[in-house]
Amino acid sequence: MALNSRKIEKILRPVTPWVQPIGQVTGAIFVQPEMESQCGEEPADVLNQETPFLVRQKQYPEEIRFYNRAAIVRAEFSETGTHRSDVSHTYKCKLMMMDGTEMSGTLHESLPSEYSHLYDYLHQKAEQFIKLHCDNGITYLVNKTDVTQVVSEDG
Repeated sequence: MALNSRKIEKILRPVTPWVQPIGQVTGAIFVQPEMESQCGEEPADVLNQETPFLVRQKQYPEEIRFYNRAAIVRAEFSETGTHRSDVSHTYKCKLMMMDGTEMSGTLHESLPSEYSHLYDYLHQKAEQFIKLHCDNGITYLVNKTDVTQVVSEDG
């Protein structure tokens, strides 16, 4: 069996995480590109995997590093323009983080109508990182374990 037959094609996607206790780390993560038969991976897909470590290419110095997902507080990235078409609910809210940071924005999710409240969204166990779309155009993936409280701003 050829070694290349086991290789999974990946591309680099700029993502800037805040890692405890290091702080902000510039660089990129590896995601699968969009192919004819499937959609490409997004940063949320990679951060929400169950494996304990995330592979990153650090920018300065340029090197491959492995970061423990539990140590990632939040990660900033730019959306590629591909948005989920199955979003049925939006939640305007403010997140208060353990480090004192307050983040305001909107969460977008598809939930069954009987479980369509912000509380329900926050209790989904499948995703450790939730995607917060901020008013300034920045998107964050926020580690739920670093959120101390959530305030609904939906009036």
